Amino acid sequence: MAEELRKAVERVADARGGVYVELFETLIEDLPEDMDWDLYDELLHEWVPEALKELLSEAGVRNAAVYHLKDDVQLPEYLAEGIAEVDGDRFPVVLSLEVDVDHECGEVTLLGTTIYKGELAEGILPYYHLV
Repeated sequence: MAEELRKAVERVADARGGVYVELFETLIEDLPEDMDWDLYDELLHEWVPEALKELLSEAGVRNAAVYHLKDDVQLPEYLAEGIAEVDGDRFPVVLSLEVDVDHECGEVTLLGTTIYKGELAEGILPYYHLV
């Protein structure tokens, strides 16, 4: 999965807009069947961000900061920003991450991501918090 994501990061280096990649890769398996609110909160704010940071690092995105959506609005549940390096050139990237928590299967899946070259717009930050 990191290789697919790495290739998308390389494509965004020369793109004028975002690059979307479908992933459908499991981030976390074997979730407890009866998650209480505290454990679910830990899943969303600790386990998933750590899994995303690890994946981003493997894909060549360094110093990734992951943000989680605060409110129930029509925005991606997770955003990340970091520094990518392609052919010796370093540049900032922003990723919108589509994550699905399937309680029946007990898995958290990264469905896909759109990657943009540039920095996170400050106007979007009020809807997110750093995790």
